[in-house]
Amino acid sequence: MLDFFKKSIIFFYLMIFLFSCSAAKNGENKNAQPIINPDQYKGLSDLQDSIHSIAKNQAASVVLISTEKTVVQNLTDPFDFFFGNPFNQNPRRNQQQQKLKETALGSGLIFENRNDKYYVMTNNHVIANADSIQIKVDQNKSYKGKLLGADPNIDIAVVEITTKDKLPTAKMGDSTKVQVGDFVVAVGNPFGLSGTFTFGIVSAIGRRNVQTDNVSLTDFIQTDASINPGNSGGPLINIQGEVIGINTLIYSQSGGSIGIGFAIPVNIAKNTAYKIIDKGAVEHGYLGIYYKELTKDDINTLGLKNIEEGMLVTQVAKNSPAEKAGLKSGDVIIKVDDNRLTNSNDLAIIIGNKDPGTKVTFTILSNNKTEQKVVTLGKRTEKSFTQNQQPGPQDNNDNNGTYLEKYGMKIAAINADTRRQFNLSNEDQGAVITGIYDNSPAQANQLQEGDVIYKINDQTVRNPDDIVKITKEDRDKNYFFIKRNNMQFIVVM
Repeated sequence: MLDFFKKSIIFFYLMIFLFSCSAAKNGENKNAQPIINPDQYKGLSDLQDSIHSIAKNQAASVVLISTEKTVVQNLTDPFDFFFGNPFNQNPRRNQQQQKLKETALGSGLIFENRNDKYYVMTNNHVIANADSIQIKVDQNKSYKGKLLGADPNIDIAVVEITTKDKLPTAKMGDSTKVQVGDFVVAVGNPFGLSGTFTFGIVSAIGRRNVQTDNVSLTDFIQTDASINPGNSGGPLINIQGEVIGINTLIYSQSGGSIGIGFAIPVNIAKNTAYKIIDKGAVEHGYLGIYYKELTKDDINTLGLKNIEEGMLVTQVAKNSPAEKAGLKSGDVIIKVDDNRLTNSNDLAIIIGNKDPGTKVTFTILSNNKTEQKVVTLGKRTEKSFTQNQQPGPQDNNDNNGTYLEKYGMKIAAINADTRRQFNLSNEDQGAVITGIYDNSPAQANQLQEGDVIYKINDQTVRNPDDIVKITKEDRDKNYFFIKRNNMQFIVVM
């Protein structure tokens, strides 16, 4: 009887405990939140849908480009490896040349259709020197490609396909609307793996200090979307499915992606491609100056006022558009049209992407006065264009004069004798260089005998003593204003 009583009490308390637990659980459920709230992650779901849409609708316009070119390889008689050529007669007697076929893979984008002709945009380096070009569309249809033209300075080429098949074309965007942090997808054929998608963001825009093998007349979009060999020429696509860039190069020590890739902005790529289609070639604007980017120290040394940045004109080419418009060495270009100049590549890119004959307004600082000059651009060639460098080296001989050991040159006063000796005009004032020494700063900066130094920094030079006095000042560098015949330029030493 007692055992039954004890068991009843235990059962009673057990029921109370279970009832309490059940009530607590029911109370928690009333206020509990689901582990995953669909509304909270709706944005990610939309992002996923956008990427799926790009894969479904835009991938077909991305093509695989395979090229074949002939390379010549020198072959040597294998016995030479063991026995050499003991008599050293006809050292090339056993050499033969063998022609080999070299293949390469890249990516491209169908961006334009005109009747039965489709136009594929890719990088110049993808098809350079190719004997034949094959275009594979949608990973199964193959067509023979015809190179229409290319621009190495933009690294853009256009390949034509002729077919009655209906091929997809890409949706082109506006690269001026790209912002840092935008989601992007890179599509291409890395290592020949067709239709590869990688995802990332825009890491930076307006990259103009990217080192390339050619003179580059473009800035770049930087992305961390994985880009590898074979991606070149493929598109960088925003989350709306619009092409905003053409993938062209990477920074890498291993040859593979480390998350630093670069794409040509689509506006520049399109402009170049349509010129190739419509005109058969790309022409770039030409200004005709040498220049350098100013630092704060440069601005202080030259005594320039009311500016914080700009490009110092160090030389103006004879009969160039710049000379015809009145630009001269010592002028500082602050703006081109409405574009500020903050980087040494800015000026070359702006001018290079304008057509010959375009009128451009330059805001310049001349003799510490701000003024505007309108320049009608000429046509750029490989030997005449706006450069961020100096002209070539000159000859030198030793002559009498005041020796400037720091610069490795001799100078003398301008008088009747030196005017006659160096064929100077009556208008030449300052001091004349009478000797340049080998391996000196003067030689490295391409100075030569007969050059007239008429100004250093912001101080006028009247005679050699002025130069000695100015150069004794404690400065890391000085700006020498030079006149050579009818040409003026600046040398920094």
